[in-house]
Amino acid sequence: MNNVYLSQADLQNLPTIGYGTDGTVYAYQNNFLIKIYHHAITYQHSNPDIQDDDVKIYYMGQKENWQNDWFRDHLKYYQYESNEDKIILAPKDAIILANKKQEQISLTKLPCGLVYIDNHFAGCVLKRSTGIQIHKLTGLPLKLRKIIFLNVLKAEAELLKNNIYHCDLSNSPYSQKMYTLPNGQHVLTGHSHVLVNPVTLKTNFIDLDGKSTIYTNNEEEKLKKQSERELNRLMIEFLLQIDLDDYKDDPSSMISALEQKRINNYFLQEKIYETNMNLDDMLSLNKNLKK
Repeated sequence: MNNVYLSQADLQNLPTIGYGTDGTVYAYQNNFLIKIYHHAITYQHSNPDIQDDDVKIYYMGQKENWQNDWFRDHLKYYQYESNEDKIILAPKDAIILANKKQEQISLTKLPCGLVYIDNHFAGCVLKRSTGIQIHKLTGLPLKLRKIIFLNVLKAEAELLKNNIYHCDLSNSPYSQKMYTLPNGQHVLTGHSHVLVNPVTLKTNFIDLDGKSTIYTNNEEEKLKKQSERELNRLMIEFLLQIDLDDYKDDPSSMISALEQKRINNYFLQEKIYETNMNLDDMLSLNKNLKK
């Protein structure tokens, strides 16, 4: 684990890379970034006597029972299945689990350490990934888009095999999501969660912490389906160059658009419209799609 210990003053001197709905990302030493969670910092500043172990709490039960917890939004992202109970891991434990899973993962860079601000857990260490956001490459020739998306599918298959569920793969730089900085400034947070090397066409997933990615010890079918649905939308937007929002509640127009893409199988058309393709469906579509 590459743990990082900083003071609040140290943090203020680091260059800011970007903002997300659950954290701010800073540049840190060569090939690393650090992500500081908004909720963690807010809570610690309002509770100066908090101890590190105070945020390492497990919750069991259904989501309906968490509505009044101050850190419900911060902790619900990491789940571990134990019989019928859902145990919610504090972010620190999830990052430790991600670090262990990295031994089995070769195509994706998982969080690799914990960040402490003034000796309080506050975020995670990330390996820097570079590339062009995948949504900005939709104008590439189909042949190149197919190579890129095959790399995306291989990375997703490896994550699912190891019970890692990226549930925000469809996120787009054109998203209108905004975050308000402490000074009141509003910033757009939309960005693709897949980066593409423009030379090799290899891909990197990002945002593998926070609410975007869930780690479990056992296979979780609902989470798998959620991750695949996100990938469905990305595939439709990037590979097929179809904006699903243009065909909302209009399946006949969607079918016409798919037929123009030479996708004539009714069952596949239905799965595409419902964003219900599994990984095998997507691999087959990627392989067989023609101009």
